[in-house]
Amino acid sequence: MILPIFYTFNDFWDDIFGIHELWGVNMGFWVGIALVIILIIVLMITFWFFPKKKEKPKKEKKTKATKEK
Repeated sequence: MILPIFYTFNDFWDDIFGIHELWGVNMGFWVGIALVIILIIVLMITFWFFPKKKEKPKKEKKTKATKEK
């Protein structure tokens, strides 16, 4: 197989699978959706393992009502 000068992704995909659409939608759409899903999964896994911040104990603020007691 000799690659032409302007070999596009569609040509590459057509050589491998023989189609340009899946369920009537262009393969570029499906590749974009797949990339977004992979990105979301990677971010969820990454942030899942971040240590949680320790909450500082809240100090009670002194107000006029608490000073009078």
